[in-house]
Amino acid sequence: MKSDRILFLLSGNLSTTPRALKTIRYLGGAGCRIVLVSRSPVWLQKDLETIEALDLKVRILDLTRNHFFSWLRTGLLHKLALLFCALGSNSLKWTAYASEKAGILLCSAEKGLKREAFDLVIAHGYGTLYAAFRLATKMQIPFIYDAEDYHPGETIALINPPEQRRRTALMKAIYPRAKSLFYASPLIRSYSEKLVGGSLNPITLNNSFPAEEFTEPAVIEGELRLIWFSQLISMDRGLGLLFEALEALERQDWELTLIGRNGARFEAEIPPGLKQHVKLLPPMQQTDLHKALANYDVGLALELSGHELNRNICLTNKIHAYAQAGLYILATDTRAQQAFIRDETGLVCSQEPRGMKEALSALFEKKTEIRSRKQKRFLSARKLAWEYECEKIKELGIHA
Repeated sequence: MKSDRILFLLSGNLSTTPRALKTIRYLGGAGCRIVLVSRSPVWLQKDLETIEALDLKVRILDLTRNHFFSWLRTGLLHKLALLFCALGSNSLKWTAYASEKAGILLCSAEKGLKREAFDLVIAHGYGTLYAAFRLATKMQIPFIYDAEDYHPGETIALINPPEQRRRTALMKAIYPRAKSLFYASPLIRSYSEKLVGGSLNPITLNNSFPAEEFTEPAVIEGELRLIWFSQLISMDRGLGLLFEALEALERQDWELTLIGRNGARFEAEIPPGLKQHVKLLPPMQQTDLHKALANYDVGLALELSGHELNRNICLTNKIHAYAQAGLYILATDTRAQQAFIRDETGLVCSQEPRGMKEALSALFEKKTEIRSRKQKRFLSARKLAWEYECEKIKELGIHA
């Protein structure tokens, strides 16, 4: 059976879009064509390593000042679009250009891409939404959009009503025209479908990972071992509340590992009485990180919903990684995380120090039980693996 020639559009770096990379690898890797927008030299370097290792065919569009004329043109078009929208323009193009600079860059690559033959466009990241629709329409091929977030509910939209209206308008105009929409959580799907009035072939494609990336749980003794990871280590990611709770708990039999980029400022903000228990590690390759999770007891999913609807209804990569590694999960009470956690898989706490302290206290009490059931959780979580999620893609008739 002939494989589909797939064009992937990314509005960010491969290194910051693990969901896109998982899909690319599943659907053929080297047989796909990728156009991405690079937003950072740091992440670009990591992208280049991945591209070489997987032999990917990638065109990189730089959104930074390193490519000055491209940056200047994109910025001017963005400002012009904002002006047109302020004057009342309802053009889909100007609405998209006013909403996200990455979309302008992707549309600029259109001429070269139209000379190539593709069967399908798959788009990841809000900045690709209009570009994927426009390119697919001109090439007379279908497109799929991966809705990893609920865009009108993201912070930038909530603090900027005109931007929220633009995002809503683009979703209503484009979502129903997609061959399929991949939603990253059941609640994102529910809110999106309600907003746009339904779409063709909607799929909830959970943010899990290939089972082979995780190893059998290690036998752990002694202090309770906690882990948290993200691209950036910051107090406003729930860690400030965690430290308050740990200080109030006044226990010494624990170790906390934080993985990600951090600055001297963060280290200085760690309470002095806790520093000896906190280990800071630099970012890891995804597979290395997932294997390292086997050496911990509890994974921390400390999402703070605040006033951001999207944060309340999304499920992060980390909560799936913790589950697949067999870790017990301490999760804050966002709507999505409450729906995900079961009694045997974790514990939900409120988004304030007192509730977090009570939950941590319960973890210490349950330490023996948590460790004894880790293997069972690990085996049970195999059904969450990415390869099982991707069976849903096959149902669309896409041939990798």
